[in-house]
Amino acid sequence: MAGQPQLLERVYEDRASLLDQINGVSPWHRLHRLRIGQILAPFVRPTCRVLDLASGTGMATRAFAGQVASLVQVDLLPKMIDLARAASTAPPKEGQVEFVRDDAVHFAETTPRKFDLVVMHQALNFFEDPERLFAAISRIMADDGMFIFDIDGRLRWCVIEALNGHIENALTIARDGFDRDRNIVGAEYRFWDGDEIEALLRRARLLPSILQGIGYVAPYLHVFNSSAEFLSPANLDPRAARYLDDREFEKLVELDRHFEGCLEKDAAGWLVFGARKLA
Repeated sequence: MAGQPQLLERVYEDRASLLDQINGVSPWHRLHRLRIGQILAPFVRPTCRVLDLASGTGMATRAFAGQVASLVQVDLLPKMIDLARAASTAPPKEGQVEFVRDDAVHFAETTPRKFDLVVMHQALNFFEDPERLFAAISRIMADDGMFIFDIDGRLRWCVIEALNGHIENALTIARDGFDRDRNIVGAEYRFWDGDEIEALLRRARLLPSILQGIGYVAPYLHVFNSSAEFLSPANLDPRAARYLDDREFEKLVELDRHFEGCLEKDAAGWLVFGARKLA
């Protein structure tokens, strides 16, 4: 993926400042953020040392900052780090929250610190070599630590691309796990199934202990807006915008939760993994 960091910086030059707004408005992202928060919450405690890798604006862990011993947010893009720092709501306790501009793999391979909870939110699909990343994360996890991350699902993007008339790209995603046309985010984007990820975790001496499919219905509302179009809430298609109403959104969440545990996890919009370090 030569040039991927520069490509990501161009893609997110305008989008970065709208990410928080988008994730609170588009129903598929809003549901994702709600469910990830619920999955993370049981692992947050006052003694917890948290690392948020490829943190973006820090949405996944920002709310926990005042509830943990320390929080380190790491992202390669300087604009993301600037936004994370500006959005931080943590109390002014020295050393509690730290913002680091670095590549996730490089940070995990070189930091001398240990962490009780490592989080990676909506980022793994950008990585070409998750095995190296997992090995680095295993190195910095405390003995009883937890690594929680999610991956974007292949099936939902095959369906969305096919419904948008991009059948060749849908086939490439299905066959090769690769967004050939860069329609999803405008950068290199790769897909794996749950078995592949579990095997890579075990090779890195990480034992999967959570495998949760989330987003069985809501992600398909994305078909009404391409990724390039929903940079502003004003562009949200009316068929998706109806879920801006909290009561309608609650119905959507209820509908989505109905299928958790009923359908194959790889059919979900996202797969959420949790892994502990093997002794």
